[in-house]
Amino acid sequence: MLAVPVTAGNGEADRTVRVETAAVSKGTVERILALSGRVRYETEYGALAPATGIVAEVYVQPGQRVTAGQALFRMDGTAQEAAVSACLARGESVSAALPVEMNGTAEVLQSATAENLTASQLALEALTVRAQVDGLVQQVNITSHSGVAAGTLAMALSGEKQQVVVNAALRDAEKLQRGQRASILVQGAQQAMATVESIGAAVTDATTGQVTCEVVLSLDQSLDLPLGAQVEAEVELLRAENVTVVPLQAISETGSVWWVADGRAWETDAAVIAQDEVSAWVALPEGVSVVVNSAKELAQGQRVKEMTP
Repeated sequence: MLAVPVTAGNGEADRTVRVETAAVSKGTVERILALSGRVRYETEYGALAPATGIVAEVYVQPGQRVTAGQALFRMDGTAQEAAVSACLARGESVSAALPVEMNGTAEVLQSATAENLTASQLALEALTVRAQVDGLVQQVNITSHSGVAAGTLAMALSGEKQQVVVNAALRDAEKLQRGQRASILVQGAQQAMATVESIGAAVTDATTGQVTCEVVLSLDQSLDLPLGAQVEAEVELLRAENVTVVPLQAISETGSVWWVADGRAWETDAAVIAQDEVSAWVALPEGVSVVVNSAKELAQGQRVKEMTP
């Protein structure tokens, strides 16, 4: 317990000052780091048009789940079918029937040729674009019977594992550790919980000179939000429950508090262990009254009349 100093009453100390007080009690101290991020996915990729021409069919739509190898869309293969037939008739490699931008499919077509597929089947396979992994269709930029150029981003797709990615200033990233928990919010409302999964290396922006680190938060559950949606993340840096706390307003700039005993106020070091925006975890005994918003006019042993805030 705090020892009550003995002092002779004199002058200023004998004048009674009205002060607001609060009891030192048990409570929770929580320190939060607020960051802004965006919804991303562990795997993100684009499905490109394999050749210049007409889109024959689109098989999927935004938001649809797909499996690896599932057909996404197909180009019209009339010209390619005729060219493949001619190659087969001459005993040539079917890759010669494809536009230059489709040379990457040669091995697949040679394998299909070995299975004695028809020219029509070969052409259809060459012009059919399939999902790379199990996941979601995020965006579709083409329609059936529309024209596209080779290499056009026809669709944006992703895997199923959702993340929140934050570009944190270096001073904030240095406060983070893997495994810390975070709340994910949209317009102040909590949507999900997450865990700090990784903290990337520091990168300096060539234009602004700002140093940031990419921080990945792994979600406990998926958010019903589109790819790239902005969210807020509150990372829990510290949480101490059932500790001795006082209102933050009771702590002076020098880290001391005024406590009250037998109608007089005494200043002592609060020995602040940690604090958040509203409370401070202190090395004071529970049940002692402390002065809130302590006035500069207080002197050691000042007679006071307590008021609750």
